[in-house]
Amino acid sequence: MGYVNMNSLVKWKENIRDAVNIKYKHIFENSFSYHIRKDREARDLVVNTINRFYKDNIFCIQAPIWVGYKITNKCNLNCIHCWANNSNYQPSKEEIFTAIDKLINLQIYFIGLSGGELFIREDIFEVLAYIKSRGMYVELFTNAILLDEEKINVLESILDKRFDIIQVSLDGSNKEVFEKQRKTIFFDRVINNIKVLKQKGFKVRISYVATHENVYDIFNTYKLISNIGVEGFSISPVYPKNKGKEIHKLLNMNIYYDELFKCIQYNSDVELVYFLQIDFFEKIYQLVENIQLPYRIPYRITTGYISIYINANGNIYPEFELEYEEFYLGNIYYDSWEDILLKIKSNELLRAGRNLTNTKCEKCKFMSICLGHSYEQAYEIYGDFNKPNPYCKLREEYHE
Repeated sequence: MGYVNMNSLVKWKENIRDAVNIKYKHIFENSFSYHIRKDREARDLVVNTINRFYKDNIFCIQAPIWVGYKITNKCNLNCIHCWANNSNYQPSKEEIFTAIDKLINLQIYFIGLSGGELFIREDIFEVLAYIKSRGMYVELFTNAILLDEEKINVLESILDKRFDIIQVSLDGSNKEVFEKQRKTIFFDRVINNIKVLKQKGFKVRISYVATHENVYDIFNTYKLISNIGVEGFSISPVYPKNKGKEIHKLLNMNIYYDELFKCIQYNSDVELVYFLQIDFFEKIYQLVENIQLPYRIPYRITTGYISIYINANGNIYPEFELEYEEFYLGNIYYDSWEDILLKIKSNELLRAGRNLTNTKCEKCKFMSICLGHSYEQAYEIYGDFNKPNPYCKLREEYHE
């Protein structure tokens, strides 16, 4: 697929010499310096190729490429930022096997397993062994607290270390920061488990959720995991949903961008992936004359076609942010895939996509990259995809 060269796609205003503006320019360009993530090469190659091939006719795809599957609601933590509505429910092993068989029959080979916390399941290794016996590539999302060397040895006998990925949540570089965010004392255990996983040759990605409690520690954490030698470091601001809604308001994004810039400048082999909030475009609006990205399809909603989300009850939605009744696509345990596929293809909200014509987004210079930014947040606030991101101020300040 190659790399996206932002220098040829962005026309910056001349004489950007101010240190702050130079910082924002680097952050913006660096966020597009990769196209296929090193820790997701197989999946991203397939998804990106299909996105390009079907870019004008995505409705003809017969089944999703990737499935996110929440196989337990149970969790051993109570993190301050968590968006999930966790409970004590989890599907039976037999229900999971039924789901996996249906997915394999559709030739779906990429699956991300989440919770809750995966390793709270006593039968987790049986579940993983069955999934791998069916030929699927697995991505595990864990806080790594319940792991130990014995369990990692079992994982070693089940997973394919060439392709399978373990994502570990780590929101701080020391006990003090970690405990504020995760409300647990097991920082040293998590670090040790990450080291053991790497010593045994697993692909490991670190996920860092930035809140007001840990935003100043992003760079320190990046240095720490760079020394361990993981594959990737993924940074995102706290998502404004459920518990994260109020905490999101407390996050100082100027510190967030300062920390990202330090990470960009640091000499590390760990791939840096980060997410820019809508407010970032406000910061660079006056610096950019024009931008046009290729292969960007305005208003297309690919979730439900490229990927789906299955919650612990087996209910299927386009993604976890759209877990609303109007996006219910069926139940993986009880419904036939023919019925599920029919619901996906006949869902008018997904099929119509997002239409920002006659909104203030339409003439924005960032439209080809932003596409209105987060249709999920627009839907959560307005109940309508066809609205600009509710947190964007550009439409008020520049598009009157």
